[in-house]
Amino acid sequence: MSNNNFPLNQILYGPPGTGKTYKTIDLAVQIVDNQFYQDNKEDRKAIKEKFNEYKENGQIKFITFHQSYSYEEFVEGLKAESDESGNIRYEVKDGVFKEMANKAQKSDNFDEIYNKLLEKVGEGEEFFTKTGKKFKVRVNSRDN
Repeated sequence: MSNNNFPLNQILYGPPGTGKTYKTIDLAVQIVDNQFYQDNKEDRKAIKEKFNEYKENGQIKFITFHQSYSYEEFVEGLKAESDESGNIRYEVKDGVFKEMANKAQKSDNFDEIYNKLLEKVGEGEEFFTKTGKKFKVRVNSRDN
């Protein structure tokens, strides 16, 4: 993975046929493996194959937001389910966002990366925004 110098949270919008899906594939591969993207950015087939590989192993989820897409589908909520007898029961289900957040937290290198951040924060290191404004981070979770 390479250091990315672009925002990870992006919204692509526009009418159908303007290239949002096409661009999403490029952006997703850049975020997950910027070096691969840079090495292959002229090879659409390689980028699409890499995107599909990440999608298949659960590293990328592709979601199209629509006015009928609900909070429950994205984050967490009650979902109605019926059994063979037609009885309805409600169950709290994680949405795709919560599933991905939980997966990221359980990844093998999450603690390693988090601890590196804590080391830098603990040393009082200053960070800078893209516009050059200085800031420091204070940890108030995970018992630190």
